[in-house]
Amino acid sequence: MKAVEPARGRAWASRETFDRIERRCREALPDGGPQDPQIGPMARLEADGLDLEAEIIPVLLDVAASCRVPIRTWRLYADRVAERVALQRQTRTSQGLAATPQAPTPADEVVDMSPHGRYPEATVRKWIAKHRENPGSWNENVFGPPPGAPSCKVPPRLLIGEAA
Repeated sequence: MKAVEPARGRAWASRETFDRIERRCREALPDGGPQDPQIGPMARLEADGLDLEAEIIPVLLDVAASCRVPIRTWRLYADRVAERVALQRQTRTSQGLAATPQAPTPADEVVDMSPHGRYPEATVRKWIAKHRENPGSWNENVFGPPPGAPSCKVPPRLLIGEAA
């Protein structure tokens, strides 16, 4: 794969980048990953344009789960991740989708509207804006009680300025 930002040169090969990628890979893998100190091949994947959260980590978990024998080096993980991501990108493109998937919404940006589901905060803010424009637009079956109603699950911090 070609680097997305060739002007970066060797900036990707910094101690901070290696530490960040190693920390994230180790916390994602149930066994902490291989004891191999050479994390460079995994860092190179990001430098080559793979998204750490949307592509590398999900594929890394899939590779680890599908192996009969534990992988003992980051280079082997990186090779398998690169192969699978290339195949996934090719498949997505052939289906008319964007080559790279969207990264998952971070947990601290998700609003729990139980029992109606968990939604990205940006989505809930859009629902609130539509409700402000047209109070009849709120669908209680989908979103639960509307803002200002008893048992409303929308966090108060999102309702600042909302007339109850």
